[in-house]
Amino acid sequence: MDQDYTVTASFDNKNAGTDKTVRAVITLKDKGAAANDKFDGDTPTKAEVTDQADIRPLALKKEMFVPVEDQPWNGSQITPKISIAKGYDLLTKDDFKVTYGENIRESGTVTITGTNNYTGTVDLTFTIVGDAPLPELSARTYKG
Repeated sequence: MDQDYTVTASFDNKNAGTDKTVRAVITLKDKGAAANDKFDGDTPTKAEVTDQADIRPLALKKEMFVPVEDQPWNGSQITPKISIAKGYDLLTKDDFKVTYGENIRESGTVTITGTNNYTGTVDLTFTIVGDAPLPELSARTYKG
């Protein structure tokens, strides 16, 4: 179906908060003689409306992040790099804070907390593989 108009909306400030300026632009498409018959010479071909609105922060979700792969045991706290999943390009490293659990044996946890335009907390878990090496034993002779 042909439309004689398009509507676009934009935010002057894209950060979450209250009373943010929202601008909606309505554009009437020129479809030749048929459009000229529908709109008289006094009708604008573009109208703009500005208003205030609240922009709510978006809740973080687990699928926004690439799962953490198994990590090799190293005897210290493991702090794997966190990657943003494809399709979530608007999410940046400035939108969340990362903290790590003890992450020394068996399994580990990465806690991601939303900041700025994001809210909530996501926990990513991973497995720590491998064992602590056995200590070297010196040879001893048993005298019984």
